[in-house]
Amino acid sequence: MKISIALTIMPRIIVKCTNQDVYQAFLENIKRFKNGRTGDGIKIHGLISTERVIILEYGERIPRGFEKIIPDNGEKSEFLVERDVEFILTTRGIKNRFKINEIDGSIHGPFDGNGIKVGIIDEGIDPFNEDIIACLEEQRNFETSDDQEVDLGHGTAIAGLIAGSGNNSRGKYAGLAPKARLFDARAFNARGKGYLSDILLATEWLRSREVRIIVMAFQAVPRDARSSILQDFITRLVLEENIFFCCSGVTENDENGIHHSVRLPGRFEHVFTAGCRRSEKGNRNARGKAPGRSQMVVSPAPGKPDILLPGHGIVSLNTEHSIRKDLVLDKNEFYAIYSGASVATGILAGIIAKIIGHSPYITPMQLKEIITSMHLPVKKNETPSREKFNLDIKEIFMRLGKLHGSHTSYPVITFESLVTTTMLMIFIVALSLFISTVI
Repeated sequence: MKISIALTIMPRIIVKCTNQDVYQAFLENIKRFKNGRTGDGIKIHGLISTERVIILEYGERIPRGFEKIIPDNGEKSEFLVERDVEFILTTRGIKNRFKINEIDGSIHGPFDGNGIKVGIIDEGIDPFNEDIIACLEEQRNFETSDDQEVDLGHGTAIAGLIAGSGNNSRGKYAGLAPKARLFDARAFNARGKGYLSDILLATEWLRSREVRIIVMAFQAVPRDARSSILQDFITRLVLEENIFFCCSGVTENDENGIHHSVRLPGRFEHVFTAGCRRSEKGNRNARGKAPGRSQMVVSPAPGKPDILLPGHGIVSLNTEHSIRKDLVLDKNEFYAIYSGASVATGILAGIIAKIIGHSPYITPMQLKEIITSMHLPVKKNETPSREKFNLDIKEIFMRLGKLHGSHTSYPVITFESLVTTTMLMIFIVALSLFISTVI
């Protein structure tokens, strides 16, 4: 357990105990531990008790004797220690593109995500925006830096894509699931930077609020960053609690022209990873695919991103003085134009909210199987045509209808029920004629 290496890089470390007894003893030892030189010691920044995870914070110096806090009844092999990781946000009238009006107008519709809880881990959502105020359920701040500047543009834009009411545009720029309930977990500062430790705490808070979808429109700064603690946490929430994770899937070339794969958390197997096309003219500049000739210096996540969605010139909510937008759309400055993988991630979350509203018992892995069966996944050294990545939402709803039956609120007249009803009516008429003849 090379604690000293981890401590020299970041102001926090993340420790996961594999045993509950060791976890409790570790907590007690941390509370008693004091730095012999400064007396400051190490303090607990946060706990995720369900995962036996402890986030520790320390001063500028590495406290001497830190290793002594390991409890007597535990072996070092029972601890997983990771350094904190820096993350950045992945960005800088969607309804017609997916034929949403046609889907919502079907016999089962509208699919507006009614009551579906969506958690957004970002730099915050503007609680006073008229298009968001009705659906914003709760907010909590996990960002603990001394930076007093606040930029809510990125988080508000993501929120608008998912659940904006469109009130200021007469519904033209409404979100994909306008009746979803939003939970704002702020873990990034105004410069779009956040840390793994705060992301873990934000995720645990959203889990406690029983959200169904968690949006992670960001990526790790180190290209080769890994976190078994985050991966194990997300995997358990997906498989055991049926929480859908929507992540950004950005691939890129560095200054030497070397291609790099999707970073975490988009690399994880059990999350939904959305890439985007930088240009609507085609896929030549697409984020999320490997170019025809490239050297992969990071082991590529198989099939990542899971889907490419529109991410260029998308309209969402505007926030005054925000630096996240491309340009302001209207004279009243209600809406702005955005581009980037974050936009595609917000669109994906809105689509999933609509789907869960239609089929509340569907699991993340069932939906992933449906989506991945409808397009060809991104492959190394492949330059795919644009059509391969068009997501047919109408087809998804048709497949869900076959898999999960009709929506309980909307009866469907099937051919069999029509025949039965017709025969019953003929019988009643015949019986009535017979009775009248006898009388």
